[in-house]
Amino acid sequence: MNLNDLAPSVIQAAYDAGQIILKHYSNPNASSRQITKKDDGSPVTQADLDANQLIVERLTNLAPTIPIVTEESPFPDVKSGEAFWLVDPLDGTKQYIARTGEFTVNIALINNRRPVLGVIYVPTQDRIFIGYDDSARTGRGLEANEALNGRIVLPTGLEAVYGRGEKTETNFPLPGPIYAQYYVASSLKFCLIAQGRFDIYLRSDPTYEWDTAAGQAIVEAAGGSVVTIDGQPLSYQKPGWLNPAFMVLGKK
Repeated sequence: MNLNDLAPSVIQAAYDAGQIILKHYSNPNASSRQITKKDDGSPVTQADLDANQLIVERLTNLAPTIPIVTEESPFPDVKSGEAFWLVDPLDGTKQYIARTGEFTVNIALINNRRPVLGVIYVPTQDRIFIGYDDSARTGRGLEANEALNGRIVLPTGLEAVYGRGEKTETNFPLPGPIYAQYYVASSLKFCLIAQGRFDIYLRSDPTYEWDTAAGQAIVEAAGGSVVTIDGQPLSYQKPGWLNPAFMVLGKK
């Protein structure tokens, strides 16, 4: 599996899905704004479904033998340790509905229960983040070729980022005092930590694997880490696709 060969097509799929989302985002028609509830009570829009369809089609054409696990499709059978795609076609649906602009397209490739490639596209900013094979890049449109900076450690403590509406208390042993807190939605938090904009992200509220996989690949490629409360790397293919509490750290 050559990640360099896969990456351009994954970037293109994320970008094109983002363009579909933007068309819905700017469309005043009622059909584009229709919101339904899934079994777990979370919202889903036509933008979620249309972006999902495009990504599934593209990944199937790219690698027909690799299963695709996506938030908006039935889950296929995936053998333990088998390579599979993990997709959130519109991460931050609530922010999409609220029109904050803080939503993303997430595509990751999991192999041996860890993310080995991740692409995150931010449609409202037209920015693509990609991480794989010890590299992390960001850029405009399809270029994705600007090297990210590592984490900047401030002597006064850590700058933490949290999701909007998330609890900020955790039982994590912190690497230093937190002196400033910021709030950002969706997987943008991972991208900002990979860039060195923030130092740490603590998450105790429940998340699913498709919420974190692409971001973890990007953070790890930039030299950071995503670990559970006992210090182990966050792994994948867990029962119910649910994550435990975790901490994201920028490059040391």
